[in-house]
Amino acid sequence: MIRKVLSMNRELLATSILATAGTFVIYIISPGFLLSSPLLLLGLIFSYIGSFYRYVTPVTFLLSLIPLFFIKSTYALIGIAIGILGILIPWVWELIILIGYIIFLLLPNLVTNIGIQPIIFSYAIYSTLAFANIRAITGKGYPAVVKIEGLTTCYAEVNGVFTTINRIVRGKKRVEIRLCPQYFNGTYYVPDTATITAKEGQVKVVKFSATNNLPIDKFPHCFSYFYAKGLPMNASWSIIINNVEYTSKDSNSPIIVPMPNVLEVMWNAKDIIIGNVIFRPLTYSGIAKRGEKIIIEYNSYVAQQQVALASQQQKNLPPLDKWDPNLWIGKELYGYRVVSVIGSGGSGYVLKAEKDNVFYAVKVFSLSQLSRAQLTISASSSFDEMFKESETLKQLSRNPKFVTILGFYIDSNNIKSALKGDVNTYYNYPPAIVMEFMEGGTAKDLLTTSIIYSTYWPLIVKEIIKEIAYALDFLHSKGFVHLDVKPENIFFSRNLGNNPEEIYKNISSSIKLGDLGSAVRIGERFYQATPSYSPPEQIEAIITGKGADPKMDIFALGMTAYVLLTGKNDNPISDNLNKAIDAYMAGNVGEALKLIQNAKQILSSWRPILPQNTPSELTRVIVYSININPLSRPSAKQIVDLLK
Repeated sequence: MIRKVLSMNRELLATSILATAGTFVIYIISPGFLLSSPLLLLGLIFSYIGSFYRYVTPVTFLLSLIPLFFIKSTYALIGIAIGILGILIPWVWELIILIGYIIFLLLPNLVTNIGIQPIIFSYAIYSTLAFANIRAITGKGYPAVVKIEGLTTCYAEVNGVFTTINRIVRGKKRVEIRLCPQYFNGTYYVPDTATITAKEGQVKVVKFSATNNLPIDKFPHCFSYFYAKGLPMNASWSIIINNVEYTSKDSNSPIIVPMPNVLEVMWNAKDIIIGNVIFRPLTYSGIAKRGEKIIIEYNSYVAQQQVALASQQQKNLPPLDKWDPNLWIGKELYGYRVVSVIGSGGSGYVLKAEKDNVFYAVKVFSLSQLSRAQLTISASSSFDEMFKESETLKQLSRNPKFVTILGFYIDSNNIKSALKGDVNTYYNYPPAIVMEFMEGGTAKDLLTTSIIYSTYWPLIVKEIIKEIAYALDFLHSKGFVHLDVKPENIFFSRNLGNNPEEIYKNISSSIKLGDLGSAVRIGERFYQATPSYSPPEQIEAIITGKGADPKMDIFALGMTAYVLLTGKNDNPISDNLNKAIDAYMAGNVGEALKLIQNAKQILSSWRPILPQNTPSELTRVIVYSININPLSRPSAKQIVDLLK
């Protein structure tokens, strides 16, 4: 009985009732008309049935219209013509005809004057009923119906309104339902579709079935998605919703909260403590709507009691310009125990550290005076900019061509204290980046082995440059410039082997570009350069405040290829660039710019001498890349194409 009511065609039912009234009038005036056409009465009966069962309506159409064609009368044809309009709004047109019929019966003089016979209205009543059934055949007038199977009740959005539905949903013209998995008695029930639409006259069915796994991708609108920003990559974090704690073991992985029965929830975040660093959310609570992505941003703070304790335990430490990174061996930095010092340079120190039996690389930035070997202006404002980009750089480092960055530990207050001479703060809380540990060492390490004398070496260098060009192409396409491409920053993820042929076979899949922390956005001011690998305009840009350009990386890549092939770091302009840095730091900007111009003149006439067995395509890459004119240098993509 429920289905009959829900499937009722009110429009056709109203037309049938009006046709019944018309039949009563016809019977009073001319009983012989109906007795001579019993099929018309049978059609009226079937029209009532068709109001509840759509598939009966073709029979009603035939019973209501065909008998009129067999009546050899012009009036019948006129009535049929009038009834055609009933296909638009049948019950309204049926009412108009019935009223007209009654008026003409009550005013016989009008019939005489106009010449219209009341019998025409009799034919029109049944032809309108016939065309009303034609309309009903297409589904017009019947409700849109959606039936739910597998559950007796569920929560859903019906035509944009969140409500509870019980087995059957109907709408006058259209029913659109957005469905979600439902949770009852410890079991999830999943619908066979996320969205279903039933139009006028349609009956659609949704089936729910029990499951142990939620297909999140199929129902994205049924969940809230929480993302952490500002946490180390491998940091565990959590949120609390309705007294239930949801946890992610990796800050790069979102917390996905199912919301099958509600449109919004209240969430709460909490502090994350890693070692002696507290990561505090900028917002501790809020409202999450279904399908919404919430980003919880964290700022790092060193616990004040830890700062006080560190001050009390202050060691006899050297000044920053004479800093010894071996002091960190055995110490825990940000939850990572330092095992050894891998290397050091003008920009900082690379430490090998361990946590949970896994090794990591920790790059600690130098805050010492500038050296001739490398320029790094580590002002606190520069670190602030780096921290702002930390999440983006972490995401970029997930590309397989880069060393993965796990976390940034940069506190501007500690940096300012260290720059003022507080070496104890630098010892305990240095600005650092934690990265995955590369077991295969660096390209610079290969220069100290006999592999460079092998016939495979030029081919190995070609593979290294090609893979780094791939990495730079990706980085540049994302709007960033690396600014410190050099052999020391080219890493190998695993041990390459013991002989040249084995190394050549293994190297392509192991190459990664490191030190992504030095990268800045294209056009942005920067303070990073290594004079032995940098083009003159890079040092000039630091002095004049010009922005970073991808062609700076291309020059550095060309110089890297030259150094790897020859084993010589005899860049003819590095001396001028180092002197320019010294002049700039001494406040003599004019002298610094003059030295840079001298470097440009020297570079314009330099023709590097390469080994005879250098592949011709690699020779072209080097020559094109170290061109004095940045516009004449190839793009990273063009280098990849040249070396394929």
